[in-house]
Amino acid sequence: MNKVLVSFLLMGFSCSAFAAVQQQNWTDTVKLSGDVRFRHETIAQEFTDIRNRQRVRARVGVFAQPANHFLLGLSLASGNSDPISSSQSLDDAFSTKPIGIDLAYVQWVPSKSFDVVLGKQKNPFFSPSKSELIWDTDLRPETLTVRYINSTPLAKMKWVTSGFMVEERSDAAETWMLGNQATVQFPLGTPKARLTLGGSYYHYTNGQGLSTFVADDESFGNSVFTNQSYANSFHLLEGFSQVDVFVFDLPVAFYLDYVNNQAAEADNQAWLLGFKVGRITKNSDFDFKYSYRVVQKDAVVGAFTDSDFLGGGTDGRGHEFGLGYQVAKGVKANLSYFLNSRDLAQNVRYQRAQVDLSVKF
Repeated sequence: MNKVLVSFLLMGFSCSAFAAVQQQNWTDTVKLSGDVRFRHETIAQEFTDIRNRQRVRARVGVFAQPANHFLLGLSLASGNSDPISSSQSLDDAFSTKPIGIDLAYVQWVPSKSFDVVLGKQKNPFFSPSKSELIWDTDLRPETLTVRYINSTPLAKMKWVTSGFMVEERSDAAETWMLGNQATVQFPLGTPKARLTLGGSYYHYTNGQGLSTFVADDESFGNSVFTNQSYANSFHLLEGFSQVDVFVFDLPVAFYLDYVNNQAAEADNQAWLLGFKVGRITKNSDFDFKYSYRVVQKDAVVGAFTDSDFLGGGTDGRGHEFGLGYQVAKGVKANLSYFLNSRDLAQNVRYQRAQVDLSVKF
């Protein structure tokens, strides 16, 4: 792992040198950032023993502008092949933890209103208040994104189009996720108050009858045939809204997210309703959030949805509570609690509590 880290840092210094040639001062274009999060987690599921575990997440990245209109990002993170988590459990008798590529992209920005991203990148799609109804926030999709933004005094409009390679198979057809999303923000007359409306369509090619994503023996709640292949395709139609206002000088957001899998005839809907109070920007700031959601079996791709709600996957309902507090600059504490029911037919009680301490630079 030490060799990997040294190689990664050398790549960062190479980017710095190239930027220095192009723009004379590499310190203006190259940024090194990172974070470490420690988590204690307790999981209690009906009919099973209570589980306690300690987890750590570590990330370090180099971001640069090597030439006019071009940006690049390189980031390493702890984790393994799980696409929606870079946390590692502290077990296996002090074993060395794996590390891999978290981000690797090139971004072309010819203007303030248009850009193209190629490579392994952050999720470009808007989710109301970062809800994870469709996408876990740790997901790093891969291949191509095109974005266009148009701002007027009346509204800010954004269009995102992506083509993400999900599975390349030597013995069957490829699976791509072809996504389009439009969002419009309207000012509400007072500073920073706004209404956001939007919709998305995510079309997975060649899903039904093919092996499940991520793990051949795990459906993450989705319906499968006896050979563990998907019983349905995924053509997800999403609509969402968010209202941001101030109440007694506190920022407050109310949001709603709804999705329907038009390729499934049953168990094909999911929705989330929630609110958030406060915003963390400086020391002693706090935020509190609450949401309630229902996720039917085939409403979304179970392998990519929230990995904490229900313990990951689909087919459940329940509450999520979150409280965050900034201890010092770059240091944040967070408490999360999930009170859920797994299996909408059986209503198996599921609880998860998480205490986090995150430090970043």
